[in-house]
Amino acid sequence: MNTNKILRWVFAASLAVTVSCSDDNDPIAPKGAYENGILVVNEGNFTKGNASVSFIDNGGKISNDIYSAENNGEKIGDILQSISFSDDDAYLVVNNSNKINVVNRYTFKKKAEIINEMKQPRYAAFSSKNLYVTSNGYNSTSFVYIYNKNNHAFLKKIEFPRYAEKIAEAGGNIFVQTDGIAYSPTTWQPVATGHTISRINANSNAVDKTIELTDTGIIRDMISASGAVYVLSSDSAESFVYRINGQSAAFEKISLGFPSAQDLAADDGKLYIRTNEKVYNMPLQSNTAPSSSVKIPAQSVYGFNVIDGKIYIASSTFTENSTVYVYDLAGKEILQTKAGMGANGFYKN
Repeated sequence: MNTNKILRWVFAASLAVTVSCSDDNDPIAPKGAYENGILVVNEGNFTKGNASVSFIDNGGKISNDIYSAENNGEKIGDILQSISFSDDDAYLVVNNSNKINVVNRYTFKKKAEIINEMKQPRYAAFSSKNLYVTSNGYNSTSFVYIYNKNNHAFLKKIEFPRYAEKIAEAGGNIFVQTDGIAYSPTTWQPVATGHTISRINANSNAVDKTIELTDTGIIRDMISASGAVYVLSSDSAESFVYRINGQSAAFEKISLGFPSAQDLAADDGKLYIRTNEKVYNMPLQSNTAPSSSVKIPAQSVYGFNVIDGKIYIASSTFTENSTVYVYDLAGKEILQTKAGMGANGFYKN
């Protein structure tokens, strides 16, 4: 029997409890073909213009290159770095094409394109009025570009001397990862550019606080959840999570007790931390290091998230289409499928 068919059945069956809780007597019309599933960002090969988006439905069936399918064959562009959401819109951040494509998140029909002042965009976040986009210069000047959220008019840019990568809203403020990874010019080993997170006041659109983290590792990831910002820093000896209050910017530091943590995700009141081979979890408000983990056997991990109690992993080599693995929280594989080239992230839709 076909293994992929078995895994798709297991994946669909795992949703049965959620589906059974809906009211069959009061159906709600779907907003589009890509509602109630998972979007997969496939960044593509550099300069090849083969970025794409895949969609995994609740039955485990994958549809690839949905942007082109819904926009008369138009290609997204060169290096799709990330997707951010505002209401019913999805903002596709296309790094090497210097643009953001705005689509309806459920139909994937294109609505707008943002190109004004846009150079090498990476990640995006929103306040109630504005769109904030990072542009990471990697050892040169970096920026956050600010646009009006409604008409996409360019408002201003904020310069940062070293780094501007992940960006998130919490407590009505915008937090920017303003340090991260660089490489020694003599050994080519990874080193930290510094240890800062910067806060932008969403009313004044000015930096009003710089947060200095207190370890010597490299900032690996930053997300927001439940009104706080979570920052992951690690090196070959130890890993730390910082929980930053979205309003006051005060932080708590949690030593994780294991080295080389790489990624963060938040789901159902828990924080998930990925190392090269394991996924740990802890309550979002906990100050105690996680004591249990599940082993993830996937190789060449390039994308990670935890959504609705499932662990999503993308294995990407950039020489062939990526393999997507989905595991339950006990580490059992429930789906394996093929996405596009260079899958780097998963988003609930």
